[in-house]
Amino acid sequence: MIWSLVPDYLNLFKTRAILSIIAARQINRASILVVIVFADFVVGYAIFSLTFGPIILPFLGENPLWVEILFLWPPPFFISFLWPPVITFSSVTAPLFWAGMVPSIWLWLYVAATLIARLAIRSAPLLRFLMYLFDIDQHPIRSVGIVAAMLAMVLAMAMTILAITTWAGPLES
Repeated sequence: MIWSLVPDYLNLFKTRAILSIIAARQINRASILVVIVFADFVVGYAIFSLTFGPIILPFLGENPLWVEILFLWPPPFFISFLWPPVITFSSVTAPLFWAGMVPSIWLWLYVAATLIARLAIRSAPLLRFLMYLFDIDQHPIRSVGIVAAMLAMVLAMAMTILAITTWAGPLES
């Protein structure tokens, strides 16, 4: 579909502009990077709505445009951005939306890698402690015991959560 080139190009231009701003101004504050990712998604959503809205409108039939936007695209976009399982992929227009968002997804991965690298640099003392704690050469039994205890704890917590969530309560006579 030739018309899909327009939102794809606009999304690619938007992503390249954002990356050049991040590089030129050397933005590295986590809060600003998260706001940039959220704004990128909102602008990408608006680009898709403005470019494909006029094309989709004649095919809606009985449904008004707001029903199409709410039920076929990510319901409220701020929730789907924070909790991706809410995003629906069953829409006819969903492949076009996500294909246009691919450059943005690369931007999101770039920001996530930046945040993870900053977190790894700040956690050097923790990594040194873990290297001491799991020193297999000096204390192999202790290392195996710590790992076994952590696995047992995770398994016990998972079973407890499963039991709590599946328990239906006392049987009624």
